[in-house]
Amino acid sequence: AGASPAALLPTGVPQLLVTGDDDYAVPPAHGDAYAEGARSRGQDVVHHVIPNSSHFEIVAPWTEPWKNAWELIQPFLHRIRTS
Repeated sequence: AGASPAALLPTGVPQLLVTGDDDYAVPPAHGDAYAEGARSRGQDVVHHVIPNSSHFEIVAPWTEPWKNAWELIQPFLHRIRTS
């Protein structure tokens, strides 16, 4: 339970979840379930699924999925910085 993100909710810190649609390690359904459960506990959480990507492409800066993820991350960071 100490290592479970869901067990720590609500954190009071906005969260952005980004997963790849072909992620076999952490399938998008896991992100959906976490986000739904988190929201039900008052957590500010958004989940986006990046098409045509698996587990590592969304964090590898030389890939197209990373560019897509970065386009989501930037406005999220701006929103939480200015709120």
